[in-house]
Formats: sequence, structure tokens, C-alpha cells
Amino acid sequence: MFKDIKNVHLTVHPPTGRVRIAAPARMKMGAVRVFAISKLDWIRKQQTKLRSQERETTREYLERESHYLWGNRYLLRIVEGELHQGIGRLLWSFPREPQQRSDSRF
Repeated sequence: MFKDIKNVHLTVHPPTGRVRIAAPARMKMGAVRVFAISKLDWIRKQQTKLRSQERETTREYLERESHYLWGNRYLLRIVEGELHQGIGRLLWSFPREPQQRSDSRF
């Protein structure tokens, strides 16, 4: 990708290890290739590191299963109830902060 920048930027993106090079618009494609080839060892190390990292497991939506939202961990609580007009609803309910707690209902 050629951009209006001064330096070459090389990034390796998780989870697959996809490589992206952003180069100055004035730089020739041959120079970008030489740069990429000179960094192959580093790229492969980064890709290996990314592939070996643990990934979040697929969700089964079981009682007390952990879910993260905005950096906070919440435990799933399943509440069974009636369906409205035959359509199922998914309701996320999060505990309020102690200073925000009130006696009013949702």
C-alpha cells in the first residue's frame, strides 16, 4: 500500500499473521520487495508467535460462562421465560455499579 508517508511501516496482524506494508508513494515497488525480503526472518517469527497464542474459545452460552465486554468480565446467567409472539429474545443484563444502584425496575 502506497501512502503519503515518510517511512515504511511493516505490520503483522493477528490472528492469521497477515502482513501489511505501507510505503511512501515515491518508493518503487522493487525497493518495497527488497525491504520485505530483508525482514522475512522477523515476519516469520512474528507469525509463529501469533499462531501459538491462545485464542478465545467458541461460546456455548452455558450458565456462568465468562464473557468479556469493554474489558470487563461478566458471567452469563440464563433466565428462562415466556416468548413474545413466538420470537425468542436475547437479553444481556449487567450488574450496575454500586453507586448507581436504585430500587427501580428496568
